[in-house]
Amino acid sequence: MTDAGPRRAAPQSAQPQSAQPRAAPLSAQQRLLNQIAAGRRARKQRTLLTVAAAVSALVLVVSAGAWGFTSYIAGRLGRISAGTTGTPSSGPLNILVAGIDIRAGLTPRQEALLHVGHDISDNSDSLMLVHVPASHATSRW
Repeated sequence: MTDAGPRRAAPQSAQPQSAQPRAAPLSAQQRLLNQIAAGRRARKQRTLLTVAAAVSALVLVVSAGAWGFTSYIAGRLGRISAGTTGTPSSGPLNILVAGIDIRAGLTPRQEALLHVGHDISDNSDSLMLVHVPASHATSRW
């Protein structure tokens, strides 16, 4: 057994062994290529955002137009009281739905397009009987 004195640890380098060495600075050409690639990515993102915004706006306009059109049509329908205010909420119910064809006020072009002729009349063109069973869960027509 020799006494060589206290053992000294091997000198450690400033960087741990798992760390990678620092990369060399980029050349001017490489920096330019990186900027071009970043610009392309940004342009692609702006394009996708613009397309998404246009599609969203189109959906909004079409939805608003459809809602307005259905509201207009619903407001133009003539409604009459069928006298069912005293109808009990239980038991079966039969409802007669009648549609009428009023031709007054049509222009000659509209008459030609609709093939209704020149007669001015109020015609019943559809009748529908709706039966609601006692459970009021479904209806049949």
